[in-house]
Amino acid sequence: MKIPIVPLALLTLLAACSSPPPPPAPCAQGLIGGSACQALASFQRAEASQNLQARLFVDGTDSMRGFVNATGATTRYQQLLRALEDGLQQFPQVQRQSFKFGTSVAAVPSERRLNVLAGKNQDFYKGVGLYTELEQVLNDRYLPSRSGQLGVIVTDLFQRDTDVTSLIRLLKNRYLQKGWVVGIVGVESAFDGVVFDLDTEQAKKSIRANRPVYALVLGSYVDVAHYFDGINQADSNLQKQAQFLIFTARPFRSRVNFFSEAPAVEAGDGGLIDMGLLEDERTYWFRLQGEPPTATFKACGQVEPLPYALAAEVGGDWRAQVLAVPTGTKPRPLPAEVVQVRTDAGSCETAAKDNPPSRPLGVAVQVETKALNSEQSADYFFALAAHPELNTFPRWWDSWNTDDAVNEPSRTLHLKQFLRSLAAVALNENAGSDLSMYFYIRR
Repeated sequence: MKIPIVPLALLTLLAACSSPPPPPAPCAQGLIGGSACQALASFQRAEASQNLQARLFVDGTDSMRGFVNATGATTRYQQLLRALEDGLQQFPQVQRQSFKFGTSVAAVPSERRLNVLAGKNQDFYKGVGLYTELEQVLNDRYLPSRSGQLGVIVTDLFQRDTDVTSLIRLLKNRYLQKGWVVGIVGVESAFDGVVFDLDTEQAKKSIRANRPVYALVLGSYVDVAHYFDGINQADSNLQKQAQFLIFTARPFRSRVNFFSEAPAVEAGDGGLIDMGLLEDERTYWFRLQGEPPTATFKACGQVEPLPYALAAEVGGDWRAQVLAVPTGTKPRPLPAEVVQVRTDAGSCETAAKDNPPSRPLGVAVQVETKALNSEQSADYFFALAAHPELNTFPRWWDSWNTDDAVNEPSRTLHLKQFLRSLAAVALNENAGSDLSMYFYIRR
């Protein structure tokens, strides 16, 4: 009897037909939110504005008068004011307006240099009230409400009633929630005067010391970072003395792709079969063979912090969403305890070594596969997200801070509370979506 010979082309066709189709991308399936899907496509790719509208506000209250030095050597306060104006030359076209503020806001001649107008002239600090009220300028009338706008506020951060909570709420609701960032430039400068914002007789005594002064900068991340570059180029001496930070909900240059290289699947009897990436190039899928109690894989991504962004770390705060996705029916949630994830440096042993400013981030994932029996045949979708943590802070937050401005008037009252709260609020706006991992397991 002759054995029939099957052509190779037919075998290939049969094999292709027997290969299971991949699951749909989670965005197409509606398994993850729209904002996360948009972030998958692009991130921080915009260029700095070509035509910038900039508004500069200088705190014109009496507590700032002590920074004025009409004669003698140039002060760091004057350097800061000059660099804030010169840094705008980093943009091809700029429309600039200048103001002073306190309990009210008043325009000042934009053709006059601020380092002279406000840095050498004590009469500048009149006509807008005794107290600093940042809410006078933190509104859509004055500060960014659309792209291509930049707001700069020069102040000592001594506010009326020292209400840090209200200031954080303003910055969150009006700017951070809308995708803007808050930048800060800080420098210590010679001060000889009185801090009038403190309503005690002892606080009204004149002090002579170096005292911090700040510029809050609001706008898009790319414009604020570009502006900071311009400030540093404008004055190399100021660059060595000043502190620069950007508070943003997205402190990384791009979303971390944990599957840029194939994950390492734990070998053994049964377990996961590597099926590769889906078309979105972010979501992986596996098939489960056998009946192992658990299945494990390791993956490695690269984290690259944004320039000037406050350093955030990835620790053990991983959050999980697990969905059973049977064919033809609605997805059904499963307990998050089905999956366990932890950071694991060993997962990146075969990956590229540290390439500053990038650094590897390895994870180990274990799935309780016995819990994936709710359907005879189904895809199970996993969304894992690590929330960035703030474990270390710049030293100047402590050295410039005080909780007793009467006895330490040369320091900034509640500075550390303000900056820590601002950092926490900014990161919470993103809730870890840039450190997300998506994968399917098919039974």
